[in-house]
Amino acid sequence: MSATNKNRAVDLQLSKNDLRDLKYALDRIRDQFTAKGANTQINKLVYRASKPMRMSAKSLAPVDKTGILKKKTTGWRTKSGVRVGANYKGKGRKGGWYVHLATYPHKVGNSEAKTKTSTPYLADAFNATKGIVSKNIMDEVKKFLKW
Repeated sequence: MSATNKNRAVDLQLSKNDLRDLKYALDRIRDQFTAKGANTQINKLVYRASKPMRMSAKSLAPVDKTGILKKKTTGWRTKSGVRVGANYKGKGRKGGWYVHLATYPHKVGNSEAKTKTSTPYLADAFNATKGIVSKNIMDEVKKFLKW
């Protein structure tokens, strides 16, 4: 799956042995906790492992006059997983709500013309760090299980 698609989960490539080990380790975590507790622990591990991606996205974020987009680019945990991107909460220009305008070409006004410049910095950060993050996930799980 392409990292340029908005609001989609992304696939990390793992070898067959690493994938088997990861599935086994996640089952061991699920055995130790309730369903909700296991999801919380797994999200914590993945959040810590995603630090290189968060730092890369922050460094690649385009800087405008206010610098808000760079400031608001971060990561956060949700019930369904971990997200890396611009925090768009807040009213007006207090949040990174305009991340889609800076990242993807879009129409200008009522005309058919589109913007000429866009910076797909989130996709670039993902592509640059996906191998590191997948290795970090394996390391965090092994450390948690004390393998």
